[in-house]
Amino acid sequence: MGKEEVMRRIVPLTMLLATVALVVSGCATGASAGPPVSDGLLRDAEAYAEDQGIPLDEAIRQLRLQDPVGELNAVLQEREGDVFGGLWIQHEPDYRVIVLVTGDEERIRRRYVAGGPLAGEAEIREAEVTLEELMAAQAMTMRTLEAVGSRADSGIKVEENCVSVFVADPEALQAKLDAAGAALPEQVCIEATGPYAEAPPLDPPPGIVFPRQHPPEGLRAEMAALLIGELIEANGCLRVESAGESHLVIWPYDYTVTAADDGRLQVHDGTGEVIAQVGDVVRLGGGQVPTAEDATAIEIPERCGGPYWLASSEVSSVTLEELPNHETIAPLLRALEAQGVTLEGPERSEAAFLAPEPGIAYRLGERSWLHLHLFPSEEVAQVRADSIPQEMTNTIIEWVTPPHFYRCGRVIALYVGSDEDVGQVLEEPCDAIGGAQWE
Repeated sequence: MGKEEVMRRIVPLTMLLATVALVVSGCATGASAGPPVSDGLLRDAEAYAEDQGIPLDEAIRQLRLQDPVGELNAVLQEREGDVFGGLWIQHEPDYRVIVLVTGDEERIRRRYVAGGPLAGEAEIREAEVTLEELMAAQAMTMRTLEAVGSRADSGIKVEENCVSVFVADPEALQAKLDAAGAALPEQVCIEATGPYAEAPPLDPPPGIVFPRQHPPEGLRAEMAALLIGELIEANGCLRVESAGESHLVIWPYDYTVTAADDGRLQVHDGTGEVIAQVGDVVRLGGGQVPTAEDATAIEIPERCGGPYWLASSEVSSVTLEELPNHETIAPLLRALEAQGVTLEGPERSEAAFLAPEPGIAYRLGERSWLHLHLFPSEEVAQVRADSIPQEMTNTIIEWVTPPHFYRCGRVIALYVGSDEDVGQVLEEPCDAIGGAQWE
């Protein structure tokens, strides 16, 4: 991630952190005064009230102030940029809207706060520098950090009226600045984020390319997308293959790779634990990046081209051979066999509505199949279950026999068939969640 991108990402987050927290938390109660409370506001208010430990009426009142707070912020930036230092919402010890200005406090109060919805909520405080000056100082900070070869991160900390520089080793950063004859703007406040654990030595098996990310020098920020697929080795490159596309993985800075006794490549996390092997279905947090040049110091050969996946520390895997013995799946298989059902398999499943989560499939007869997919948690399984239609009429998928879906803890089962004995076995420990109806 380039420095300019980091700057664009952090500045608005720090400026409006409290306001964003209000937007996503929300809350409400039908007993509050004022306009009618919508169902959406009520749901938000309940969550917000619980989070903040306040009555629902007060939660509704505070939520209804979020638009005036946003409007005040926008107006002051537009009209009073020469004195406006930023604002934020304070929750402790009481709810207040704190507005910073470098002068004209009384004029700002009379013109923009008095007589309005925030008259009893806004507190005007004196600041050393304006928000515009902080933004200019942050831009200069990012250019300086890039010039001295530092990957420290930066953001505007409105509450402290300064530009935060997040760095794991402040002394090392100062040494880089001194060596280059450079200095950070006086508005900078240093915030130590480390130290981070040192990366273990990387000694991959011969011919294996294992790109690792740079060790973090500032915030250990990670993207939050998700890639699910099979970990493969192709031309000495570890990739995740999913839906006909494969990504070269740029692993976290402290990950390593070794070869097991049988030759299978194993990926280890920073503690040395094996978290994935070639052939496993893996779940990789992170995100796709257009180029790997800024992400790793390792030179990536042409045979290991993109697309590239910048992996987060959220990495998990499952071996398909292990699924039949899973604590939820194994009892289901035994119960079916006790019922006289013949199970042929397993083989890899790519069932509709359930892929790409890892799954296995068994043939139960000429036109019957049982698919069993394992999800990382019951909560994730429930989210997927909620997306499955209750009925399969007018679907674009042509089922050879009626489909029936069940959630069994972390497992979602899809039975494609019409044997009610199979349905009875599944219904005992599982919840029916969609699909065709039994006649």
